[in-house]
Amino acid sequence: MNSNLQPRTDVSPAPTLTVPAGGRFLGNTRDVLRRDQHAVYLAWQKRHGDLLHIKLPFNISWYFLAHPDHVGQMLLGSHSTYAKGAFWNRVRMLMGDGLLTSDGTRWREQRRQLQPAFKATHHAEFFGAMKDNLLAMTERWEPWASQKEFDITEEMMRITLLNAGKTLFGADFTPRIDAMCHDMSVCVQRINSTNFSRKNTFNPKLLMAQKRMHRAIDEILGTRRALLERGESPDDMLGALMNARDAQGQPLSETELHAEIMTFLFTGQETTAIALTWMWYLLAQNPDVEARLLDEFERELGGRTPNLEDLPRLEYTRRVFLEVLRLYPPVWGIPRETTQEVEIGGYVIPARSILVTLPYVTHRHPDFWDEPERFDPDRHLPERVEARHKYAFFPFGGGPRLCIANHFAMMEATLLTALVLPRFKLQMVPGQEVKEALWATLHPEKGLMMTLEARK
Repeated sequence: MNSNLQPRTDVSPAPTLTVPAGGRFLGNTRDVLRRDQHAVYLAWQKRHGDLLHIKLPFNISWYFLAHPDHVGQMLLGSHSTYAKGAFWNRVRMLMGDGLLTSDGTRWREQRRQLQPAFKATHHAEFFGAMKDNLLAMTERWEPWASQKEFDITEEMMRITLLNAGKTLFGADFTPRIDAMCHDMSVCVQRINSTNFSRKNTFNPKLLMAQKRMHRAIDEILGTRRALLERGESPDDMLGALMNARDAQGQPLSETELHAEIMTFLFTGQETTAIALTWMWYLLAQNPDVEARLLDEFERELGGRTPNLEDLPRLEYTRRVFLEVLRLYPPVWGIPRETTQEVEIGGYVIPARSILVTLPYVTHRHPDFWDEPERFDPDRHLPERVEARHKYAFFPFGGGPRLCIANHFAMMEATLLTALVLPRFKLQMVPGQEVKEALWATLHPEKGLMMTLEARK
């Protein structure tokens, strides 16, 4: 063990950390299992500070980190010290041991194999496929103007899944899109804040949805193998997976292929879809922001559809999406497990401890954000970003496990906004109670019903 991580006499031992008040026998168990536990953590941070020891039965060591210094230490730390751990069991049950859930040497090899699929030279191909799908979506929406109420969550799930299929797997999901969206929604809803660490489950709806997803993956692989037999080898993420070889020169097994494809079906679609859902929610409540977006589109695009070269000039659009990610980060919590004793903030944290940091909370930290609940895209102006702590804002994670598809997500969000907003005005259906649900991602609990009007 690294000698620098040994307990020292000049620091306080971990048990002296603040423990929020809880039950006599269950401690804080009920708090961390609440459906609105992000609100609990937010209240704890305001009342008790940035590093807390959560008391749970059976001597389980659980620590909450809110300060950007502590967040950065965890995210930048070695995988040999801060592992994914058992907290990810439920996700592994659904997705297998793919890039999202693996650790150590296996993770490093997976990352190396997949990184080329997201290189900048692919951006033009991604952009073209996304643009075609998005234009088809706007045509599909035309008859709805001033007539139909619809769930924008479902629509964003649909379009991002179509985009993921075409760009990452060279597959057109249109014939099966409704079934795939349903099955993915079932899976995401049943991986939630109360069951992340459970390894096994008996939930017929979840198991059936999972089986159907794997059948869809079999079809994706079958189609690609037919192309390969004809001598065609598309240069996309699926191609990178099927061409990958381990240290012994062996290709990925069928189980490994399924795990990686399942991982990217969810991470390449779900998080972006939910962020875009919250974007429409916030724009409907902030007409001044919407007006500035429209001004930017008129100034930079002049009424035409954007090209890839236009995206860097849509600076305000980018800031809007970043501010959505600040207030409603789809990945609302990031857990790790210590494999050895570590020191954080002057306190010794034992090995086998669970560390939990919530972007939802740190993104609202009053020491780093003025009026943290206010929607203000100009927080992300370059000079303000430069002056801010790097880990006061981490919607894509950070360190070596920074989201591999972060640029992909930003491209998709910018393009979608630039194509949809000048064409339609989206408004909330009155009378809705919008609550946040802590599923695998930060969902609107009952969806988000909207109407649209065609702009003149």
